[in-house]
Amino acid sequence: MKERQQYHLPPDPATQTLRRSRGFGLVRETGSKIKETARRLVPGFPHRLLPGSRSSPSAVQKTNRATAADIDGFPSFAGSNGGWARTEYGEYYATSVPVYSAIRLRADALTRAPAVVYRTTESGGKVRVGPDHPAQRILERVNRWYTSGDLWRATEIYLNLWGSAYWAIERDEHGQPEIWPLRPDRVTIVPDRHKYIRGFIYNGRNGQVAYTPDEIVWFRYFNPLEEYAGLSPIAPVRMSVDMAQDSLRFNRNFLRNSAQPDFILFTK
Repeated sequence: MKERQQYHLPPDPATQTLRRSRGFGLVRETGSKIKETARRLVPGFPHRLLPGSRSSPSAVQKTNRATAADIDGFPSFAGSNGGWARTEYGEYYATSVPVYSAIRLRADALTRAPAVVYRTTESGGKVRVGPDHPAQRILERVNRWYTSGDLWRATEIYLNLWGSAYWAIERDEHGQPEIWPLRPDRVTIVPDRHKYIRGFIYNGRNGQVAYTPDEIVWFRYFNPLEEYAGLSPIAPVRMSVDMAQDSLRFNRNFLRNSAQPDFILFTK
């Protein structure tokens, strides 16, 4: 993935006021790189995304009022996922036979069906677009390294492990759009009172990358406990999976000891 261009805009008076606020001070005190990147996201995003800009008047309520009431100042700077996208969920795919088998079966089944784009006619019908349609082309040629099957397989695996999947819309050196799936456990959502989502932050090994809402396609399973996070199918069965793995480890260690107990207790 090529290096993204960073935005550098001079801070305006509203940003200076924001930096003197108590919420901003709380974010600054944490020392977290993720939260620091989210803080820079406010003055660093394109101007059209900031409340009060001409293209996005702050007087217009873009999101529902109930969701806006759940957003306080701290998550709006630091981002939100509520700890629902745990990295250890992905580790189950590599260590648990039942988890791997079930998810792999679903992912392979999804890749067998071709991705077909239809357009809606004036009469309400659906007509299949041609192979030269931009949407059809990008689904068939995802990027230089991923096939269409790779994209759908990654999307299904991410959804089944973390309950969310993200497509980043990038452009190659010729300006052609590409789709890159992102690891959900590395993505932080920055909520917004007026726009619902202000942006996304990808927390890579060597730094953070900010995305605008127009650059991310977000898939998720509904989570009744968190508005800005998908519900992982692993979450409700995690204890069962852990118990099965613990049983396997116990049996393996027992057999390694020639099926002999460490000690025998005799009582009179």
